[in-house]
Amino acid sequence: MKRALLLTGFMVMTLSMVMAQNLRPATPTTKQSTMLWNKTEHDFQNIPQGVPVSTTFKVTNKSGKPLIIKEVKPSCGCTTPTYTTDPIRPGEAGEIKAQYNAAALGVFNKSITSLPMTPTTQPYCSISKEK
Repeated sequence: MKRALLLTGFMVMTLSMVMAQNLRPATPTTKQSTMLWNKTEHDFQNIPQGVPVSTTFKVTNKSGKPLIIKEVKPSCGCTTPTYTTDPIRPGEAGEIKAQYNAAALGVFNKSITSLPMTPTTQPYCSISKEK
């Protein structure tokens, strides 16, 4: 009996010490972005229904190697992206143009995701109409 009580007390103390530890999650390491955007959002504000509108996002290559945008995916079929397909040299800029067909009236928020051949922390941009 004495042994069981001693073992239980030891387990409670050990558990208390473990629970009292300041368990912080490991700080994630962030890679330096290889893409620098001139903007990541664009609000078209007032646009007429049925008239396509577009905006251009410029992206500068901040890496030491050519940047290749492998693919650009819109969040829906009402947004049509075109983009620089040639390698973007270090320090130079390419473009992603997003054209939106305002078939319906009202507020919208669409995203355009770029898939570069090199890792980046900001692979997307968005277009919207707030009012």
